[in-house]
Amino acid sequence: MIIKLFPYPTLRQISTPVNFFMPPAGYNDWSQFEKDYIHLMIRGRGIGLAANQIGITQRFFSIGHESFDEFKKPAILYNAKVTKASDELEIDEEGCLSFPGVVYNVYRSKEVEVEWQNMKGDTLGAKLSGLEARCFQHELDHLNGITFDLKAEENNL
Repeated sequence: MIIKLFPYPTLRQISTPVNFFMPPAGYNDWSQFEKDYIHLMIRGRGIGLAANQIGITQRFFSIGHESFDEFKKPAILYNAKVTKASDELEIDEEGCLSFPGVVYNVYRSKEVEVEWQNMKGDTLGAKLSGLEARCFQHELDHLNGITFDLKAEENNL
Protein backbone atom coordinates (compact mmCIF):
# COMPACT_ATOMS: atom_id res chain seq x y z
CA MET A 1 0.00 0.00 0.00
CA ILE A 2 1.42 3.37 -1.06
CA ILE A 3 0.20 6.94 -1.20
CA LYS A 4 -0.63 7.91 -4.77
CA LEU A 5 0.63 11.26 -6.01
CA PHE A 6 -1.28 13.76 -8.11
CA PRO A 7 -2.33 13.33 -10.95
CA TYR A 8 -3.16 9.69 -10.09
CA PRO A 9 -6.69 9.11 -11.53
CA THR A 10 -8.45 8.04 -8.30
CA LEU A 11 -7.65 11.41 -6.69
CA ARG A 12 -10.34 13.05 -8.82
CA GLN A 13 -12.87 10.21 -8.74
CA ILE A 14 -16.03 10.15 -6.63
CA SER A 15 -16.04 7.28 -4.14
CA THR A 16 -18.81 4.76 -3.56
CA PRO A 17 -20.11 3.57 -0.16
CA VAL A 18 -18.00 1.00 1.67
CA ASN A 19 -18.92 -2.64 1.34
CA PHE A 20 -18.07 -4.06 4.77
CA PHE A 21 -18.40 -7.61 3.42
CA MET A 22 -15.56 -7.09 0.98
CA PRO A 23 -12.20 -5.99 2.44
CA PRO A 24 -9.68 -4.30 0.13
CA ALA A 25 -7.66 -6.46 -2.26
CA GLY A 26 -4.87 -8.34 -0.52
CA TYR A 27 -6.69 -8.44 2.86
CA ASN A 28 -8.85 -11.15 4.41
CA ASP A 29 -10.48 -8.73 6.84
CA TRP A 30 -10.82 -5.02 7.58
CA SER A 31 -8.97 -5.08 10.92
CA GLN A 32 -5.50 -5.80 9.49
CA PHE A 33 -6.16 -3.34 6.68
CA GLU A 34 -7.05 -0.64 9.25
CA LYS A 35 -3.75 -1.18 11.09
CA ASP A 36 -1.70 -0.96 7.89
CA TYR A 37 -3.67 2.04 6.63
CA ILE A 38 -3.26 4.05 9.84
CA HIS A 39 0.43 3.13 9.93
CA LEU A 40 0.79 4.49 6.38
CA MET A 41 -0.82 7.81 7.39
CA ILE A 42 1.44 8.13 10.44
CA ARG A 43 4.55 7.15 8.48
CA GLY A 44 3.66 9.84 5.93
CA ARG A 45 3.38 12.36 8.81
CA GLY A 46 -0.24 13.04 7.94
CA ILE A 47 -3.26 13.86 10.08
CA GLY A 48 -5.65 12.41 7.52
CA LEU A 49 -5.59 10.06 4.54
CA ALA A 50 -8.45 9.35 2.14
CA ALA A 51 -8.99 6.01 0.41
CA ASN A 52 -8.62 7.72 -2.99
CA GLN A 53 -5.04 8.51 -2.00
CA ILE A 54 -4.16 4.82 -1.98
CA GLY A 55 -6.09 4.05 -5.15
CA ILE A 56 -9.36 2.85 -3.57
CA THR A 57 -12.57 4.65 -4.51
CA GLN A 58 -14.62 3.72 -1.46
CA ARG A 59 -15.93 6.22 1.12
CA PHE A 60 -13.49 6.03 4.01
CA PHE A 61 -10.58 7.98 5.42
CA SER A 62 -8.33 8.02 8.44
CA ILE A 63 -8.00 11.01 10.72
CA GLY A 64 -6.13 11.61 13.94
CA HIS A 65 -3.65 13.73 15.85
CA GLU A 66 -2.85 14.20 19.53
CA SER A 67 -3.93 17.86 19.31
CA PHE A 68 -7.47 16.93 18.18
CA ASP A 69 -10.39 16.77 20.60
CA GLU A 70 -12.37 13.88 19.11
CA PHE A 71 -9.70 11.93 17.21
CA LYS A 72 -6.61 12.08 19.45
CA LYS A 73 -5.78 8.57 18.24
CA PRO A 74 -6.05 7.80 14.52
CA ALA A 75 -9.32 6.23 13.45
CA ILE A 76 -10.88 5.20 10.18
CA LEU A 77 -14.24 6.73 9.37
CA TYR A 78 -16.48 4.91 6.92
CA ASN A 79 -19.23 6.55 4.85
CA ALA A 80 -18.57 9.86 6.62
CA LYS A 81 -20.59 13.01 5.99
CA VAL A 82 -21.06 16.54 7.27
CA THR A 83 -24.57 16.96 8.67
CA LYS A 84 -24.21 20.64 9.56
CA ALA A 85 -21.54 23.25 8.76
CA SER A 86 -21.12 26.67 10.31
CA ASP A 87 -21.56 29.70 8.08
CA GLU A 88 -18.39 31.11 9.61
CA LEU A 89 -15.41 30.29 7.41
CA GLU A 90 -11.70 30.28 8.21
CA ILE A 91 -8.84 30.49 5.77
CA ASP A 92 -5.68 28.56 6.51
CA GLU A 93 -2.85 26.74 4.79
CA GLU A 94 -3.34 23.11 3.90
CA GLY A 95 -1.00 20.45 2.66
CA CYS A 96 -1.75 17.02 1.23
CA LEU A 97 0.17 13.76 1.23
CA SER A 98 -0.65 13.36 -2.48
CA PHE A 99 0.88 16.79 -3.25
CA PRO A 100 4.26 16.67 -1.43
CA GLY A 101 5.68 20.11 -0.65
CA VAL A 102 2.60 21.96 -1.97
CA VAL A 103 0.58 24.31 0.25
CA TYR A 104 -2.62 26.21 -0.57
CA ASN A 105 -4.79 28.61 1.40
CA VAL A 106 -8.28 27.16 1.62
CA TYR A 107 -11.54 28.42 3.15
CA ARG A 108 -13.35 25.86 5.30
CA SER A 109 -16.24 25.96 7.74
CA LYS A 110 -14.94 26.72 11.22
CA GLU A 111 -17.18 24.09 12.83
CA VAL A 112 -18.91 21.01 11.47
CA GLU A 113 -21.22 18.38 12.83
CA VAL A 114 -20.38 15.01 11.33
CA GLU A 115 -21.47 11.39 11.16
CA TRP A 116 -19.63 8.25 10.15
CA GLN A 117 -19.67 4.50 10.59
CA ASN A 118 -17.10 2.39 12.37
CA MET A 119 -15.90 -0.98 11.10
CA LYS A 120 -18.88 -2.68 12.80
CA GLY A 121 -21.28 -0.46 10.85
CA ASP A 122 -22.36 1.54 13.92
CA THR A 123 -23.20 5.19 13.18
CA LEU A 124 -21.34 7.72 15.33
CA GLY A 125 -21.25 11.49 15.40
CA ALA A 126 -19.31 14.48 16.70
CA LYS A 127 -18.96 18.23 16.55
CA LEU A 128 -15.53 19.30 15.28
CA SER A 129 -13.81 22.67 15.18
CA GLY A 130 -10.50 24.21 14.13
CA LEU A 131 -7.86 22.02 12.52
CA GLU A 132 -9.84 18.86 13.25
CA ALA A 133 -12.86 20.22 11.34
CA ARG A 134 -10.56 21.36 8.52
CA CYS A 135 -8.95 17.92 8.27
CA PHE A 136 -12.34 16.16 8.19
CA GLN A 137 -13.55 18.47 5.40
CA HIS A 138 -10.30 18.04 3.43
CA GLU A 139 -10.56 14.23 3.56
CA LEU A 140 -14.27 14.25 2.75
CA ASP A 141 -13.52 16.42 -0.30
CA HIS A 142 -11.12 13.71 -1.48
CA LEU A 143 -13.96 11.17 -1.38
CA ASN A 144 -15.96 13.51 -3.60
CA GLY A 145 -13.11 13.79 -6.11
CA ILE A 146 -12.16 17.30 -4.99
CA THR A 147 -8.48 17.89 -4.29
CA PHE A 148 -7.39 20.91 -2.27
CA ASP A 149 -5.92 22.70 -5.29
CA LEU A 150 -9.43 22.76 -6.79
CA LYS A 151 -10.84 24.06 -3.50
CA ALA A 152 -8.28 26.89 -3.42
CA GLU A 153 -9.07 27.66 -7.06
CA GLU A 154 -12.81 27.68 -6.27
CA ASN A 155 -12.10 30.25 -3.54
CA ASN A 156 -9.99 32.32 -5.96
CA LEU A 157 -6.89 31.85 -3.82
